[in-house]
Amino acid sequence: MRWDANGEFIMWYDRQGNPVDGETVVRKMKDLAYKTVLKTSLANGRSLSTIWLGTDYSHTAGPPLIFETAVFVGGEIEVLERYASEAEALEGHARAEQWQGKL
Repeated sequence: MRWDANGEFIMWYDRQGNPVDGETVVRKMKDLAYKTVLKTSLANGRSLSTIWLGTDYSHTAGPPLIFETAVFVGGEIEVLERYASEAEALEGHARAEQWQGKL
């Protein structure tokens, strides 16, 4: 959990990792172009999706994890990884493409 300088709990973040209010996150969640970082259809029939989450999923003392990459097999999530920045998320997406290509 994170708090700002005024002792307020920080729950939501934009794609740059800046704290934002709930209204901003709701508005941005409706914008699929903003929410979607990268999507890939894989040769093995699986799909790979990297998205901005808008809220911190780390639940630890590290940086807020506001992006995730998921591998979908028949609509079910098989692999999931989360990241603190868009750059890390893009790197993770590329790693997942390479890893999934070996299956």
